[in-house]
Amino acid sequence: METLVKRYPSLGPARVLGALSFAYDNQELVEADLAREQALLDKEEAAEKVPGSMEQTRLPFDPSKK
Repeated sequence: METLVKRYPSLGPARVLGALSFAYDNQELVEADLAREQALLDKEEAAEKVPGSMEQTRLPFDPSKK
């Protein structure tokens, strides 16, 4: 936890502990989300790209939902 608070001081210890608690209590949900994101990354890698292109990976996040 100390490392996360040092890297992201604006979060504070309570939010870090809350996130860790959520992840621990919902491991299946977290693993499913990670698998979905990995599938999206794999799909993007398989698509043809211009050699040397520096495009950023796009994931389907809705910024209005926080």
